[in-house]
Amino acid sequence: MTRVLSGMAALVAAFFLSTTAAEALQCGPRDAIESWLTTSHGEQQAFTAVNQKGDQLVVYLNPESGSWSVLLRPRNSPHLLCPLDSGQQGRLLWTVVPQVSLPGAY
Repeated sequence: MTRVLSGMAALVAAFFLSTTAAEALQCGPRDAIESWLTTSHGEQQAFTAVNQKGDQLVVYLNPESGSWSVLLRPRNSPHLLCPLDSGQQGRLLWTVVPQVSLPGAY
């Protein structure tokens, strides 16, 4: 059964984190964190968006297990990822995710 993150309120709140808040997070090298999410949790990047400050919000998801992670890529440090939240359960929101290109997307 495919499950998808349902906590949209958490995503919206995370999306508006300031760069100052991002600097206070425990960030790490982007490549190492992405590799760990893929190998340890089977998660793949499922969603990305850019806020007005230029920070990128990234959601990783394993649709088989329901495992998900929300991370922030700071505008001034694109080589870093900062974990914001993660979980093991979600709820299917869409059966087909529309392919949308957002202005200013990475």
